Amino acid sequence: MDDEKEEKLKALVFSFDLGFSDMYPNESVRSITIKNKFKELEHIRQIKNGDSIVNFVLFMKLGEKHPSTQMWLETETDLSSSIYLMLGGYYRQALMCLRTWLELTLIGIYYNKYYKEKTSRYNQWKANQRRSPTWKNLLDSLFTRLEFQNANKSINLRNKLEALYTELSAFVHNRGMSKYKLQNGRDNVPRYVENAFDVYYEMLQKTFNMLVLILFVSYQKELTYTKQEEWGEIENLLTEETRQYIESLYG
Repeated sequence: MDDEKEEKLKALVFSFDLGFSDMYPNESVRSITIKNKFKELEHIRQIKNGDSIVNFVLFMKLGEKHPSTQMWLETETDLSSSIYLMLGGYYRQALMCLRTWLELTLIGIYYNKYYKEKTSRYNQWKANQRRSPTWKNLLDSLFTRLEFQNANKSINLRNKLEALYTELSAFVHNRGMSKYKLQNGRDNVPRYVENAFDVYYEMLQKTFNMLVLILFVSYQKELTYTKQEEWGEIENLLTEETRQYIESLYG
């Protein structure tokens, strides 16, 4: 590498704060996070694997043209991006990706009754000919379905969904910045902030728990294989209430 190109590369690393996120041995957010939160990162790895287990079964059962299958191709990048941003010290942005992960999963379920015809609502939505459903309209529609009504009667599902969405929405416009203190201990470059990591870790677990729950509520039959063969890799990642409700679906 010639001297001029090396100087330009150094300028890129400096300008984009890559060193403080990834490269500096004693200062990078990534290396400090791995050192201080190894146990939690292993749990996050299991969550990412659990998301793949559930959604791959749906991919095989529902086919590549199904809305939930296609949304998974998007949401898995939301989850990966969220983890990558967290490891780089961009905690608020990492939390924002969790909301998209939740929203797109629900949109896939919402459109699973309107996708087969060429002029279906789903195909219009994909072609940018139809607006995305608002959060309220999304829930209003889903909770007309019997499986969601049953879950709501048993575990108050709608209130739980609304509470989680409200929590995640707080990070989009930085509402609650004093409450969550994501920037405490940070200057003008990415830094490891333990409190911010802990907030992220809690919200990631809550979002994963909710998504597994609503996928089993929506696709009980299709996820029978997961419940019978792969449940052991997922159940310990869920709350007791979620585990019990999913198990109740299978008698």
